[in-house]
Amino acid sequence: MTKKNSNLSSKDTGRAALTNDSFDEEFLMDEMDDEEAKEVSSEIHTMDESGSHSSRDENQITLAQKETRIVRSLRLGVLLFLFLAAGSIAYAVYHYTTDIDENEFEQAVYNHATKAIEALQLNTERQLTALDNFANHMTTTAMTRNLTWPFVTIPGFSMLVRSTLSEVKALSILTNPIVMEHERAEWNEYALAHGAWVEEDLAFQASGGYNQALGTNYIPPGVTTGSTRDLLGVRDLDGPSDGAQEEGDGEEEVDISTGTGSDIFVERTSADGTLRRIPDRSGEPYAPLWQNGPTYAFLIENQNSFDIPGNRVPFNTCIYNHTAVTGGTYNTAGGIGVGSSITDMLLATWGREDEAIGSDPIGFYYYPVHQDYSHQSKVVNVLVMFVHWRQLFLNLLPPAAVGLIAVMENSCGQVFSYELNGASVRYLGEQDLHDPHYDRLVQSTELTSYFNDHRSKLYYGVPLSTDAGCQYTLRVYPSNTLEDTFQSTFPMVATVVVVFIFLFAIAVFIAYDCFVEIRQRIVMRNALRTGAIVSSLFPSGFRDRIIDEESTSSIGARPAKGKKAYLSIKGHIKSFLDHGDSEEHHGPSGHHKAKPLADFFPATTVMFADISNFTSWASQRDPEQVFVLLQNIYQAFDVIAKKCKVWKVETVGDSYVAVTGIPDAQADHAVIMACFAEYCLQKFIQVTRKLETTLGPDTGELKMRFGLHSGSCTAGVLRGERSRFQLFGNTVNVASRMESSGEPNRIQVSKATAELLEASGKAHWLIPRSEEVNIKGKGYVQTFFLSVKGAKSVGSQSPSTSDASFFNDSHMHDLVNHTSSKKTLRLVEWNVKTLGDRLKAVAARRIAVKGKRQSASAVGPMFVRPAETCLDEMKEVISMPAFDPKIAAKESDPDEVNLGAEVISQLHTFVATIATMYHDENAFHNFSHASHVAMSVDKLLKRIVAPDINVDEKDAPNDSSRGAYVGLQLHDYTHGITSDPLTQFAIVFSALIHDVDHNGVSNMQLAKENPRLAKVYRNKSIAEQNSIDLSWEVLMRDDFKALRNCIYTDKNELTRFRQTVINVVLATDIFDKELNELRKQRWNNAFAEKAAPPQETKQCDTNVKATIVIEHLIQASDVAHTMQHWHVYRKWNERLFVEMTNAYRCDRMGADPSTFWYTGELGFFDNYIIPLAIKLKECNVFGVFSDEYLSYAKANREEWEEKGQAIVAELVEKYRPGVTSTGTIMEEEGEQDLDIAATRSDSDEVFHEETTALPEKEEMFTQQAIDAGNGMDRTPYAEV
Repeated sequence: MTKKNSNLSSKDTGRAALTNDSFDEEFLMDEMDDEEAKEVSSEIHTMDESGSHSSRDENQITLAQKETRIVRSLRLGVLLFLFLAAGSIAYAVYHYTTDIDENEFEQAVYNHATKAIEALQLNTERQLTALDNFANHMTTTAMTRNLTWPFVTIPGFSMLVRSTLSEVKALSILTNPIVMEHERAEWNEYALAHGAWVEEDLAFQASGGYNQALGTNYIPPGVTTGSTRDLLGVRDLDGPSDGAQEEGDGEEEVDISTGTGSDIFVERTSADGTLRRIPDRSGEPYAPLWQNGPTYAFLIENQNSFDIPGNRVPFNTCIYNHTAVTGGTYNTAGGIGVGSSITDMLLATWGREDEAIGSDPIGFYYYPVHQDYSHQSKVVNVLVMFVHWRQLFLNLLPPAAVGLIAVMENSCGQVFSYELNGASVRYLGEQDLHDPHYDRLVQSTELTSYFNDHRSKLYYGVPLSTDAGCQYTLRVYPSNTLEDTFQSTFPMVATVVVVFIFLFAIAVFIAYDCFVEIRQRIVMRNALRTGAIVSSLFPSGFRDRIIDEESTSSIGARPAKGKKAYLSIKGHIKSFLDHGDSEEHHGPSGHHKAKPLADFFPATTVMFADISNFTSWASQRDPEQVFVLLQNIYQAFDVIAKKCKVWKVETVGDSYVAVTGIPDAQADHAVIMACFAEYCLQKFIQVTRKLETTLGPDTGELKMRFGLHSGSCTAGVLRGERSRFQLFGNTVNVASRMESSGEPNRIQVSKATAELLEASGKAHWLIPRSEEVNIKGKGYVQTFFLSVKGAKSVGSQSPSTSDASFFNDSHMHDLVNHTSSKKTLRLVEWNVKTLGDRLKAVAARRIAVKGKRQSASAVGPMFVRPAETCLDEMKEVISMPAFDPKIAAKESDPDEVNLGAEVISQLHTFVATIATMYHDENAFHNFSHASHVAMSVDKLLKRIVAPDINVDEKDAPNDSSRGAYVGLQLHDYTHGITSDPLTQFAIVFSALIHDVDHNGVSNMQLAKENPRLAKVYRNKSIAEQNSIDLSWEVLMRDDFKALRNCIYTDKNELTRFRQTVINVVLATDIFDKELNELRKQRWNNAFAEKAAPPQETKQCDTNVKATIVIEHLIQASDVAHTMQHWHVYRKWNERLFVEMTNAYRCDRMGADPSTFWYTGELGFFDNYIIPLAIKLKECNVFGVFSDEYLSYAKANREEWEEKGQAIVAELVEKYRPGVTSTGTIMEEEGEQDLDIAATRSDSDEVFHEETTALPEKEEMFTQQAIDAGNGMDRTPYAEV
């Protein structure tokens, strides 16, 4: 027995304790060997005898047996279910994949049929357009030559017809002048006198080889060349005809061989040369066949087209209804009254023999020619165009599109069918020969209705008649041939794969079940033995409680090995702050089973900090720049907090929350927090000043408010998916109020915090606030500003100024941009960095193209002015370079490109020189405004370069890398702007220079003040052209040779760079009606809904769209303040008001701005800003930024409508006291001699009066810029 017990003990070591799960003793016994079964049975019976085996054990055994039977039944059920699921899913997969093939077939039918229909519409549209152009050419020719209809002959007719027919796939064009009864004799004489065109056209056709199919220099039999009368079919007739007169037609037949008699108006009646007189029509007009092409003598007759079968109704419709008519369809082989002459004409037209042409249907268009372009103009000629229907379907579909049946049917009862096989077409016959099985997939169009409905968009000629002629309908059906191409073995293969997967899954399930069963037997044996041991040690009641009880962690419990025990809540909170939450506190369902970690802290100081006007600043930047600012600021704060032993609670948006006295008590918590706040303020100023060269203008002027309050608060851990440490209580609320009611760049503390600081001997840090602050829930309370003595000062900016105080400051200096040399130099540095980054991209592209970098000392192309003025150089469309995937794959990271110290130095000097060329006395049009525009341009360009599109790697062709494929997608998406760094640089460059030397007045006023300049630029875009010329002159100086070589290296790059600069800068002239109309027309042509352009015009369409996007980009950036935060809009709106008010006071403006400022802004929003923002969205290349701009524009418009009148009144009171908002002078005040420059307060800012000499001013600032630029060459702009 001892041996057996020892064996049992060794086998059961480490086994799991018995739980509530039952076991099947009999089952276990069956699976054990005899010796082991005897041991277990003996132990069980021993425990039973001792009374330790309770009735619960018996119930568990019974339950285990029952569960075993259930498990076995479930196993069989699962297997049966798997087999049924395999069959069902295989059946479903087969039908689903079959449906996929069917859907692909139907989709292909729809795509191919739609393409065929659209192509037919496009080709017929081109034919009608060609007819319309032809008719207009005839009208214009008659008008310019002062010819009177019908006596008009078009010179070079055959050549014109040939070019028209070859372009639109037509066969022939015939002209039929309308001759009245009283003009017959005169027409007869005119025809004889002007018949030389026949010989000319025949000679042209012969020389061009166009009559090759009929023989070289073909002239029909019976006609002698050189005889105009023979060629015209007009003969001298001697009295009555020898031929028999047709019964009842009243026309006299004459043999052509007579050769004598008087000239009369005749027509040929047959091919044998028989002529007959046209009888008197009693005032009814005639339509003699005149010029036609291709030219043949048997058609060049003065025969009356009215008498040709089927012509009378279409001719009358053209003459009296002024509409075009679609004629019937004729078959050249035995057609209706046409004969073999049509076949000859086809052969001559195409210059080759084609047996298929002889049996194909052809159709006709009848088109009116008007006497002039007035609305009352009468029809003086009718054009007839022969069209070959089969030619319209050639080369339409891809090679895979085979077996489409196109059925043409007209209202005249004619039906004929074609089979479309990729690029080829086969004529089937004069019936509807499609398979009725595919009627459900038909795609159709009614041509006449289509063109009349779309005439305003696609076709600008006369409408097609819906009453006369034959109305055509095209129906496209698939055939068995096309469907067979979509039949595949995929459904069967997919079904077999699914069945195999299920069979494999069943096999895996059976194997897994066997392993689990074996494992379960082992576990149950161990559980039985362990239960027996536990039962032998404890009474059944305690044993059951031990087994059922869940292990829970509680405060004061003995910790697990390696864990630290905490005797208080504060200890747990400190642990959480040090190590975070752990999984041991979570229950099985995700609920927290541990007691909450929270406590009361009686002595704390809470700080809230928030960036003033952060929202308005962020509205001018892209998201990446916003996060760069916050990340730099708050990472710096975190470093200070760690050194000062301050606990950072959280950051929410641009707010920073910290606390002292938690989790460890700190006796001097108020002093620590005061020092921390002061250091944070100084660090904030330092970081923002440093980041201004990276994040753009006004970053260095950001300010931060701080609020401190001391008291008790509750702190603890909020458990959840993301546990957080939180503060609660009145102290937190009051600290938040201290921040929100404070002043920018100042630290406001409550009285409670001030008392603690006084008690610590820091009363000299406190500055009582002059007025009490209204705190929500507290009323008016006394607060203090904090000025910690000894904290290192960073920067010289006064903590009492802010962007928000801009509108309350009564001094003009906040409105004039040249506030200080330091600020202007920071703007220069930012512009240098922005342009430098763009130049790096240009250099990286050039290295990829040419394989090496351009030397800074290389001699670039010489600039030769191509035109007299910049406006003459402006291009309607800027040509963008095509995308080259090989170059894109080789292009390196621009950040890795080193431009060289010389290029950077010259770029710095150039930007500094440009800054001096802006007039600082302008409140709006100054260097700060140019930098603001450049920042907006840079922001939008970054959005273009990174659009919101997703490119799937599997879409990339096998022979191209994913990077190149993505680049191609971006190229197409952005109309090529992404692929050309030089264009991007030129746009930013243009933004910088677009207002150089702006005088603060309109072009109209500038023309009055400087007539010489106006004469040079012909009174068109004077300021803009002047800015370009002045800036270009600076760039062309020898001082900037290395910079120029970095921008462009050959004539092509120079031309593209200059064209882009000119187009962009001139686009800022939004008041030139002619330029605006041109841009509007370009927009409509490029972005209006229209058919997809053919492949050969795709690049041209891309260039047009790129030009439009670039122009709208600079226009939006020029007025970007109207589409940004309200504070930004107010700032620049006020600056513009001041500039215009100054101009008015100096008699440089005709009207007082205050009289129209409110309504003018509303009109500006409605008529320019909001439509411009909508167009930015419709360009579809700016992503969410277009939505942002449109949203801000609408919001600013609504707020201006609500507050604008009050704002105007404030502006008038601020800058023109004594003048009402209507512009009248109040009697009690009188007109005051307000010198705007004089209202500027004394400060460290530099302001130049209008009388300051420009060269002196520019030279002064240039020297300042040179000093900051580490010793650049000093060249005053005055020398330019």
